[in-house]
Amino acid sequence: MTRRIVLVEAVGAIGGAERIVLDTLRYVDRQRWAATLLILAPEGGVGEEARRYARVVHAPAGRYRNPRTVPGAVWSVAREIVRGRAAIVHANSAKAHIVAGLAARLLRRPSVWHVMDILDAASPLNRLALRLPATRYIAISEAVRDQLVALGVPAPRVQVIYPGLDQAAFDQAIAAIDREDVRAELGLPPDSPLVTLVGRLQRWKGQHVLLAAAPHVLARVPSAHFLIVGDALFGLEPEYPGQLAALAVELGIEGHVHFLGQRHDVPALLHASTVVVHASIQPEAFGLVVLEGMAAGKPVVAARAGGPAEIVVDGVTGRLVPPGDAAALAEALVGLLQAPAHGQQLGAAARASVLARFHAAAAARQVQAVWDELAEPRLPTSRPLASAATDPGRQPVDGSLVR
Repeated sequence: MTRRIVLVEAVGAIGGAERIVLDTLRYVDRQRWAATLLILAPEGGVGEEARRYARVVHAPAGRYRNPRTVPGAVWSVAREIVRGRAAIVHANSAKAHIVAGLAARLLRRPSVWHVMDILDAASPLNRLALRLPATRYIAISEAVRDQLVALGVPAPRVQVIYPGLDQAAFDQAIAAIDREDVRAELGLPPDSPLVTLVGRLQRWKGQHVLLAAAPHVLARVPSAHFLIVGDALFGLEPEYPGQLAALAVELGIEGHVHFLGQRHDVPALLHASTVVVHASIQPEAFGLVVLEGMAAGKPVVAARAGGPAEIVVDGVTGRLVPPGDAAALAEALVGLLQAPAHGQQLGAAARASVLARFHAAAAARQVQAVWDELAEPRLPTSRPLASAATDPGRQPVDGSLVR
């Protein structure tokens, strides 16, 4: 029997959280679950890609500060639930959960909130979302789970499901572009060390921390170059890219820093890199780019907070440094750039860790198991629910535990 589900997404552009949603739609058993993805935003990359796996509906909601916005968005979700006779409603952000949870409550349907952020408890939007209980919460890391419990969510309702990668597709994307072509495009010598940071250009993502570390790296590794991949998205901090460019000039490193904007060849860029950096100054919920850097076989230097601290084993699959500490970041980078054999050893171990533990299809099956349980709570589920601690395919890395 095919059941139906409505998933609610708040944005139309593809970021790390949206990639997790798309992977879920791609890998669930579509003979058992037929999905409608309702996007509270205009047309964008999420809807374009999701149409391969689900029915897509756009219902732009605008800002919730408009008192007419929320009722209209709730009506849009409720209409899709009724039209499709959906058994469950699944929200992918606080904004989505507010309207999806209300619609589910009105129509007496179970609701799932897939929490992909470290929530700012001071945010009125998050406070409102937390006041609306979901039937089940899916957290993308132990850090997210711990925060939800600290904010009052009952622990038994929260399940950790780590995102994963399709390694075969990732490797195909790498193979599509020669790493030397990437360096030639940038005008770089084939043997120049390349340090890459991929992510939305927003201050908390810490691109300025990498720029602050760069002069210290260049003093000891003068041939190094730095790639900043990404752009401002979702209307957030549109001035930040310009501030980063100005900082590079101020530091005298503009000849070694390359701002590439949004790219569709991120796997190839990572493969061409020597070291991958994650520099967020606030805890990251997971950090897909950490996973991607590891999957590319590169050592990752990541901030020791949130999800990345659960993925990277310091000194084994990468390096962990204090968030916002440019000096510590520089030291870690210099150590890897001056000892390339050690960096290659860490990168090989990182790739093996991803291959063993982080699979997109396995993550989707775990999400599907949550749906199965909620759709038929009195019947055995098709697959027992398992957290990363009990599912042998999703075990923590060495007991501690990635666009």
